[in-house]
Amino acid sequence: MNDLFLNATDADGDTLIYTLCQEASNSILTQFSDTDTLKNGDILLVSSIESPKINITPEKGFYGDDIFRYCVEDQDGNIAEARVIISVVNVPEFPIANNDSIEVFQNSIGRVNVLLNDTDPENDIDYSTLLIFKDKNSNQSFKTTPTNKGGIATVQDSSIKFDYSNLLMFTGIDSIYYSICDSEKLCDTSSVYINVYQDDIPPGVYNISTNKDTLLLENTLARLSSSKEITIKATIKDSLPLESVILKVGKGGSNEYLSYPIDFENGIRMLETEETITIENLDERGIKFYYFASDILGYASDSQISSIPIKTSNGLIKFPDCIPPNEWILISIPTDLEENRINDVFYNSFGNIDKEKFVIWEFENGNYTEPSTIEPGLSYWIYQKVGEECDLTLGSGVITQIDTLEWELKPGWNLVGNPYPFSFNMGEIDHTLYCGPLEFSSNSGWSDHQDTISPFGGYIICNKTDSTIVFKSSGDSNLNLSKTFFSNNKNNKENNFFRGKISFKSSKFSDNNNFFGYNPNASESFDEYDNITEPPLPNNENAFKFDWILKDINGFNKYLLEDIKNGADSTFIWDGILKTSKNQSDLKLTVSNLENIHQNKKLILVDRSNGETFDLLSKKTFTIKKGHAKNLGRKFSLIHGPEKWVKDQVDEIIQSIPSEFNLSQNYPNPFNPITTINYQIPLDQKVMLKVYNLIGQEIITLVNKEQYAGNYSIIWNGKDKHNKQVSSGTYFYVLKTENHSISKKMLLLK
Repeated sequence: MNDLFLNATDADGDTLIYTLCQEASNSILTQFSDTDTLKNGDILLVSSIESPKINITPEKGFYGDDIFRYCVEDQDGNIAEARVIISVVNVPEFPIANNDSIEVFQNSIGRVNVLLNDTDPENDIDYSTLLIFKDKNSNQSFKTTPTNKGGIATVQDSSIKFDYSNLLMFTGIDSIYYSICDSEKLCDTSSVYINVYQDDIPPGVYNISTNKDTLLLENTLARLSSSKEITIKATIKDSLPLESVILKVGKGGSNEYLSYPIDFENGIRMLETEETITIENLDERGIKFYYFASDILGYASDSQISSIPIKTSNGLIKFPDCIPPNEWILISIPTDLEENRINDVFYNSFGNIDKEKFVIWEFENGNYTEPSTIEPGLSYWIYQKVGEECDLTLGSGVITQIDTLEWELKPGWNLVGNPYPFSFNMGEIDHTLYCGPLEFSSNSGWSDHQDTISPFGGYIICNKTDSTIVFKSSGDSNLNLSKTFFSNNKNNKENNFFRGKISFKSSKFSDNNNFFGYNPNASESFDEYDNITEPPLPNNENAFKFDWILKDINGFNKYLLEDIKNGADSTFIWDGILKTSKNQSDLKLTVSNLENIHQNKKLILVDRSNGETFDLLSKKTFTIKKGHAKNLGRKFSLIHGPEKWVKDQVDEIIQSIPSEFNLSQNYPNPFNPITTINYQIPLDQKVMLKVYNLIGQEIITLVNKEQYAGNYSIIWNGKDKHNKQVSSGTYFYVLKTENHSISKKMLLLK
């Protein structure tokens, strides 16, 4: 933009009018602002002493002469015209080189296009003029030169390549300078900053494959008749030179591997390997394998474990034990059978499936249903009345994925099984996400968490999350359960970590794994440290089962096999219930895992059925008196805290339990037509309360059920069992239990 004054004079000194007579063809004329574009006829100024000033802006890209005219008129109407020639000259501008940066792994090569962010007003940068130099004040520039820290910089078209493969241990910031020119030989200089950072990414293993799709087992599970040669291929890559590559080969269910070192030339960063190995004594456990690779800086990685499916023929896999009659067992089938319908799997052992003699159930979405097929990785409840069966063998099938166990787990309890004909170590399990796996025995009930699952074994596992997840285990490590709940056993007591176990046992049944404790990370409400009670058997019969009881936010009971409370508290109460299908006379109580409990506090169990107390820190085993209720369930309270506080809690519970059997006089008496009857029972037991007339006829049964020890009140409305109002007169009401009977009179007046 250029400013121009338009001059004119008048001999009479008149006021002059300046007007634009002809616009410029290739320039824009403005006067007061950039947007005030002048047009033909526009008045520029009216003055006798001043000259107008206009701004001239040539159009972009225009060079050469341009013309415009302006006219001047005096007071007498005389007009003079002036012609203005605008000469636009091309003056080249310098290109602009901007700083660049790049990140490069140590001992590696990187490239950056340095001209990508450089500019030139004429857009005529000459890429061939790109030169580099180490020192900004140097008079020499090159196409290849060392960087300040010793790397090699090389010009490649519009890019610069930085090579640090000769500097094994260098990391940090490096730099170099470059210059660029345009077609007018105008140049600019800038810098490139190179961040050479430590390569802590281990080698990667890709494209693992074998020359065999399956391995065939025939005749016997003990061994294959001959050795097998298997070729395993893989690609190993790293940004640093490789140091070591080892092929590891093992068997399903085992953490032991044979090592096959791979030879290669020094300095290579990519290896295509093909290794043929001979497998001796290959059995139903098949083979699994993975690669170990490391680089020259010691960074290493293991590939995923792979395996080859094993095809089994008919009759090779046999149930290891006998299937007992007349009791529930939980089993799985350790292969993917070709014929997997229920009748196909069990016909040879039990004949045609007759529901009167053989039943099988699966557990799905919290309900038991009859399956039509058997799937690997799941377990099934079986109950058979045919007789003891010791010869269950399986048909042909395929054993797959021996390297990694996978279970798809829906929220809550899932029935799962071992899909392999060999034992599998579960490895590391996060018990804040899962509960289990647990196995079942008709005599012992549910087990504690199992580290190893057995062939044909059936198990339950609880997914504590709210969504379906896939549980995976490679079985390569173990996690002691205490590490999940208690980070440092040595300091558990000081850190308020504790997890005890309580067991109940009768002459035939037991429930051995019921856990209680506290953890500083747990809450008072249900959370990931608690575990819900195990699912019922298919017939909803739990012959012998203990559960902790936790009230949820809505006041409903939640039954738990594990109740872990907040360790920040100093006092704790756990409530539980023992349910038995038959009255038991010889119950034994056992406690264990009390090492980390505070010994200066008390731990007292109260039997709410009779008020009996047990000091659990005085010994480990106790005898529980015979109960009198068969189906009610026996309530217990476990109290832990300072001695005085525990005594007060125990006394409060005992005081709530009546000391004697008692029936109170009804009130009001006489009555019309409603009266209240109060009674007390000191034990959990079956209770009957009936009303009779004077000749001994039963009028109505008010109570006929098992009740917990306590105080009760019931109202009689003067009606009989047919809901008809009885007549005035004297009536007897009788309270009966197994060992007591009390009667009283009452008078109905109308």
